[in-house]
Amino acid sequence: MRRTSTIALLAWAFVTGGASPSARASEPESVGDALVPPAHVQADPGQAVEGAAMATAQESPDESSLAEVLTWRKSDKTWLRLRGWVALDLRAFPRTEKGHGKSWNVEPFLSSARVSARFLWRGSWGGRVDVEVSEANPDLQEAWFEYRPFEVFGIRAGRFKVPFGAAPQVETPNQRVLAAPMLFGNPKDFRDVGLMVCGDWSDGYLGYAVSVGSGSRDIRVDVNERPDFTARLILHPPRGISPWLSGLRAAVSAGWGEGPERQGFRGRTLGGHSFFSPPSVRGQQWRVGGDLEYATPWFRVAGEYAWTRQEREGLTTYALVGTTPTDVGSLAPLVVRGGSVEASFIPFGERDESFVPSSGIELVGRFEHVQFGDGTRQVATAAGVEDRAPLADATVMGIAAGVHGYMRPGIRLSLVWQGLRFSDAAMAPDHEGTRTGSAWFHQVFFRAQWSI
Repeated sequence: MRRTSTIALLAWAFVTGGASPSARASEPESVGDALVPPAHVQADPGQAVEGAAMATAQESPDESSLAEVLTWRKSDKTWLRLRGWVALDLRAFPRTEKGHGKSWNVEPFLSSARVSARFLWRGSWGGRVDVEVSEANPDLQEAWFEYRPFEVFGIRAGRFKVPFGAAPQVETPNQRVLAAPMLFGNPKDFRDVGLMVCGDWSDGYLGYAVSVGSGSRDIRVDVNERPDFTARLILHPPRGISPWLSGLRAAVSAGWGEGPERQGFRGRTLGGHSFFSPPSVRGQQWRVGGDLEYATPWFRVAGEYAWTRQEREGLTTYALVGTTPTDVGSLAPLVVRGGSVEASFIPFGERDESFVPSSGIELVGRFEHVQFGDGTRQVATAAGVEDRAPLADATVMGIAAGVHGYMRPGIRLSLVWQGLRFSDAAMAPDHEGTRTGSAWFHQVFFRAQWSI
């Protein structure tokens, strides 16, 4: 569980009284940031994404007085600004204690506290540094510089989010269901260190990014001598085709890499429970994905699918062959695949040009499904059956529903319920004894967040 440190409390004081979400609506957390503009923001790609904004330096005019105080501006092409957020959660969930049975537990915790500094110089040079201070030891999330001389070309260097998938690019305050789908695993795996080129054409209707990273994610940067390659292509209908299509966005992502022994997929629930112990992987990793979004001033629907294959070259395990533990040789690849569908509806309230509420009510829901395993790989021998795929193939299905209340300046109060169905009951957080088969797990979140 996260611990509220002194520095985290100072961060709370720093970000309170911030701007409305509209001041950040067009700022995904990074990703070439030209890659994940909201589908409906096409008037100016420089406003849609921070990376593209380095070419045009356009900013939202509705910043609060505190946001203005935390922004130093020489001109539209040269500025420095400080931003941040704090998210406090109150989580209710069933917990099983040995000898006492099952009971509901209520647990408050600081889920995120971020301080961010961003700058633009002469319209082409920019950068960003983000530090997460919700834990005792501050964690550097992003630290990159970007040179973008043209709308169609920019280059970024440092630690950034790799351009794979749509949901992982969204900042915590803008996540409709509090966090990215389980399909993407641990959020620490969203970032890498390396180089990325990105850009967009024709008023942002086509965007791209290609990154070369260390592949080390949240472990030591120098452990991998072979880089990871990731690419993303995003398409909007050209402006003027039809007003009904202006909110449509489609994208594809792909990645390949090869590395030393490291942790594979790390499955986590919305509450941070690890339902799947990460197996060791080594060798090549392939992944592909696609996402589709349609947004209007009143509702938004988005879907996403991804498939990942992680080799486990040279990794062996022991299994019972007859009655004797025997080295059964190399393990089969780990395969993870799944998808999610997310929807939101705004019955009333004020919205910005990106359709993100600045006040009012928003109803949200999500269905997600993730499947993982290493298949069936059994070899019959005279002594017995060798099982070379010791991981239990399993699936997790999630259903979430909630409501957000937006208030100025920059406040969002959320109430979200999530139900999870584990095909293997042993994966459930409240598992007890020798129960087998499938199992449901329910949890409720109340989140209070304040962002600037």
